[in-house]
Amino acid sequence: MPRKGNIFVKIVLFAIFIGVLFAGYFVYRYNFGYKLQKLVYKYDYVVVSYNMGHGINFEGYYTIVSIARLLRALSPDIVFLYDVDVGVERSFGDDQVRKIAAGLGMEYTFGKLEKIGKGWNGFAVLTKYPIVFSELKLERGIDGEIAAGILHVILRLNNKRTHIYSVYFKKDSSAFETSFRELMDLVVKRGVSKYTIIASDFYVEPSQKIIDDFKYYFRNTSVKCAGECYNYPSVEPTMILDYIFVGEGFDVLSHRVFDADICKSAGRYLPVVCRLKMKLK
Repeated sequence: MPRKGNIFVKIVLFAIFIGVLFAGYFVYRYNFGYKLQKLVYKYDYVVVSYNMGHGINFEGYYTIVSIARLLRALSPDIVFLYDVDVGVERSFGDDQVRKIAAGLGMEYTFGKLEKIGKGWNGFAVLTKYPIVFSELKLERGIDGEIAAGILHVILRLNNKRTHIYSVYFKKDSSAFETSFRELMDLVVKRGVSKYTIIASDFYVEPSQKIIDDFKYYFRNTSVKCAGECYNYPSVEPTMILDYIFVGEGFDVLSHRVFDADICKSAGRYLPVVCRLKMKLK
């Protein structure tokens, strides 16, 4: 009888040993995969928001080459561009977004907001990563004119489905605070996850309600701002007009306004630059 008891104990111990081996294997496999993912995949991203003022600076000079140069100096992964001309006479008929994207080696999608002659003025999202999906939604004011646009782009960053939203108000954004809930409902319907990046060119101060509403859903990257955060005008700026917000799937490593000399001569705004780190777990 004791002998049978010893055999039973040995079987139980062997089963426990096998269980520990399997558990250890899966823990190792998961952690190894996670560490390998950190080594192989890029998980920090430079995001830029910039109103290029259709490529015309305060002196009235056409500065598309300087704008492309300053953006290239930032080595961005994702760029939000506002007030972009495509085929408009004032900017010599250039397809501005195509030129800039080619210089940066990026894909892009363009949102048409206003017909100007034979061309269009609007906004764009440029990215180093393949665009899986994109769409443009327009919002109209009570006068029937286009008041705002939402450009929705889906990327796969680190194999994570990431929602990119660019929100552009053509006029004083304070006039559209009542329609903000509709805009947010639109964003939510189209997809919001912890891997979400939203940028906008708002003609409002950081203390106004529309910014508070955004902060309810997302984190404002400017909380990490180093130095002066004003980005308009490009010479002696006194206003914050460009904002970037992120979901909880990103850590904000830094936020700054790029105020090099080339920015002051290139346009009327200064680029806003933030560095994000994607949380892989």
